[in-house]
Amino acid sequence: SVGAGGWVGQWKTGKTWWLQDVPEGDLSQIYVAGFSSRQKAGQYLDVVSTGRYLQMPYPCAQLYKDGQITSGTLNRTCAAKATPDNAHSAPFQYLFISGTSFSAPTVAGIVALMLDKNPGLSNADAALGTLDNPASWGPGSLEVMLENSATPIAPGSVTVTHRDGTSLTETWGTDATGHGWVFVDDTLAAVP
Repeated sequence: SVGAGGWVGQWKTGKTWWLQDVPEGDLSQIYVAGFSSRQKAGQYLDVVSTGRYLQMPYPCAQLYKDGQITSGTLNRTCAAKATPDNAHSAPFQYLFISGTSFSAPTVAGIVALMLDKNPGLSNADAALGTLDNPASWGPGSLEVMLENSATPIAPGSVTVTHRDGTSLTETWGTDATGHGWVFVDDTLAAVP
């Protein structure tokens, strides 16, 4: 599984924080989100990747805030929804979204790049074992390359700025870091 993290500079400079350059290789600049996966007994957390405040298209459907339908978000309304009078409007808006649902596809994309770099690798290299024998399951060579190329993250705590401007303390232990943060360049360098 994949954990979700973010950059400590998110929202610090207001609405333009996403125009900043995130320093690579400086682990003091990243954190593991409080909602991220935590390894429990009998479970396994592989790596951590981006998953906090990603700017993404979101369909103009009913938006919810604290369980209640709302016509907008903190920064945008869904006025871009196409209507008969405004047929050329995009049926989506861009929102800052968080979740491990975005970390996992990021890592899947990295794995796709690994497979592209070495066509001799395949999905079969992702895991060992047979489907009907869970005792035989284990990491395959592809998974081992991904995990071994991750940069270890120490347990920690950091105060970050939440999207509404308030401070939020994020704290994580070794159960939240897996093999570490996945950097695309490091992972691809590990692929023969």
